[in-house]
Amino acid sequence: MIQRVGQIRRIGVAAALLVLATPAVRTTAQLRPGDLILVDGNQRLCAFDPSSGTLSTLAALPARTEISGIAAATDGRSLIVAERGGLATTLTPALYGVDRTGTVTTLFGYASSLYFWDLVGLAEDQYGGYVTTFLGALSRVDSGGLIPVASAAIAPEDMIRDDDTGGFTVIENSLANQVGLVRFERPSFRATTINIVQGTGVVRPRLAFDAKSGHYWMALPGQGVFLVDRHLGIVLHAATLGYGTDVVVEPRSGDLFVIDATHVHRVSRSGGATQTWGPFTGRDFRRVDIWGRRNLIGIGSGFAGSRYQVNMHLGVPNAPVAAALSLSFRPGISLSNGDMIDMAADGLFQATFATDIPGFTSGFNTTLDANGRATAWIDVPTWAPSGLRVVFGAVAWLPSGRLISGTPISVIIG
Repeated sequence: MIQRVGQIRRIGVAAALLVLATPAVRTTAQLRPGDLILVDGNQRLCAFDPSSGTLSTLAALPARTEISGIAAATDGRSLIVAERGGLATTLTPALYGVDRTGTVTTLFGYASSLYFWDLVGLAEDQYGGYVTTFLGALSRVDSGGLIPVASAAIAPEDMIRDDDTGGFTVIENSLANQVGLVRFERPSFRATTINIVQGTGVVRPRLAFDAKSGHYWMALPGQGVFLVDRHLGIVLHAATLGYGTDVVVEPRSGDLFVIDATHVHRVSRSGGATQTWGPFTGRDFRRVDIWGRRNLIGIGSGFAGSRYQVNMHLGVPNAPVAAALSLSFRPGISLSNGDMIDMAADGLFQATFATDIPGFTSGFNTTLDANGRATAWIDVPTWAPSGLRVVFGAVAWLPSGRLISGTPISVIIG
């Protein structure tokens, strides 16, 4: 029997979390955009500042087993952390909310007397909620609990949102310890299995989406990171670094942050380690993510005739902001500050950039509020075909003229 012992709001978690205004002076126990979020072997959530190399403990999580996933909360100012389960009902899988100061809230837990290693992975859904794998099925986190949306015989180790399709990709170890990918495509959630030659016998493989190529970075502990073709599963590029506990892609540069048990490494897209920090003794790092990596948060069904909302959390008070739509992430657009926005400058981009089109786009030419936030809307045409993907992006201007770019997101119609 599976029993829900708590609940999470479907759209956002602001009511469940303590959210504080940004102070004038940063302390070592607060996160800021660009910081790395690390989970160590003692279930401590750590903040790492790549600009200074400073590591600090943000919070001791109440988790009793293993943190299996991290996602950005829909309020743009918090994290959702997933915990795997255990053999006994006292070791139940759960979700926790964590704000930028380290305040932890238990959002819900599940009791199960039949299964273990139940809750694996966590990713943001375009509906404004979250998707995880639970008992081998792809499940949506809803106010009523976990709702299965796709069933598959999977042995998941990690999962990500695939922004190219708006779906989700699971990396698994089969009974033969062969690493493979299972892609769940939107809007049908049809499953496609891709076997990978690389990685036999690997424990805890990890996965990250690479918007600049559309493929996947795979981290194999003790071996390195590998760029894997999204369709064929073949390795396109290998960085045999001798480490690879987890990996995350820095959106603007496309560089990788790769961790091992005691080090943090920045790795160029070509595969060489450009900077290494550590050793941080007694840590045993397990997971890594980037705070503020998703600063554009979409909420809505995407159905034809509906209104889709995008919350922009760019963190620049009172700055002008321009948004646009595109039909593709690639080729990207190079900015004057050296950043690259992962969206194509196609005809849709030219028509919508900083332009409010009656009955189609609004909030595309606006100003961020005192907290550096604004909202844009897309009125999805009634004639829009199901399965069509559009990409939403935005940039804000600092008084100095420097640009701050949002990380583009995909919206799947239907």
